[in-house]
Amino acid sequence: MWLDMGDGLYPDILFHFTDKKALQGILSETFIPSYSKEKIERKTGRGVEYGVPMVSFCDLRLSELKNHMGRYGEYGIGMTKEWANRSGLNPVLYLNEKSDITNTYISAIGDFFEKMWYDKDASLYDKFRDVYESFVDLYCYMKNYESILDRRGRAPESYRFANEREWRYVPFLVGRDKRIVSVKDLDNKRVRCDLNSYLYDYKLSFHADDIKYLIVKDENEIEEMIRYLEHTKKHYDQMTRRRLASRILTAEQIRRDV
Repeated sequence: MWLDMGDGLYPDILFHFTDKKALQGILSETFIPSYSKEKIERKTGRGVEYGVPMVSFCDLRLSELKNHMGRYGEYGIGMTKEWANRSGLNPVLYLNEKSDITNTYISAIGDFFEKMWYDKDASLYDKFRDVYESFVDLYCYMKNYESILDRRGRAPESYRFANEREWRYVPFLVGRDKRIVSVKDLDNKRVRCDLNSYLYDYKLSFHADDIKYLIVKDENEIEEMIRYLEHTKKHYDQMTRRRLASRILTAEQIRRDV
């Protein structure tokens, strides 16, 4: 079936922004998931806070990247949406903390667990555990529409996360208990390191043709990136390395010209 996508809001590229060292790591080893904290607020009762293994991307046009780079880093990589679909990425479901559906979902999950755990029939937990965990898995793709953004080195700010139009890669882990972890575990440096090391076997791979853009901070770093590609991607033929070099943009250029 053919679909006419037209010139809609969403581009055919997903961007991931980070720092210089991490971008070089992606190019040398590909994407490796890590645990990130998430907190879903609701209008009544306590919200939920947890850790999810993921790699995050934004579904934004070049002209929309200025503010995003300021919060997440001036080094980035733009991947084709065809690659994203092939790799099983999915858009985030944004929840309004004042919405009834947000409150209902969080309450229902809690009630479901209590019913299984405290019911006199102990077999109920074993019988419905997989169903319960499948519903909990939805938390991996949920985020508040608006909330507080707390980034290292920046003052916390009220932020509309929905403007990012986030997509995520969340690996389906063999150890199901590691799919969602407690914030307490992530606050423990040793435990967090152990959890992240477990994710090394769940890399998100790509090929050269999946890359549409490479973004560095300014023009002074373009030659350095080209040399890094020459060194890191020796297994690529010269034509492929040249094609990748031609896709390098700078954050400075995006801010000024796009």
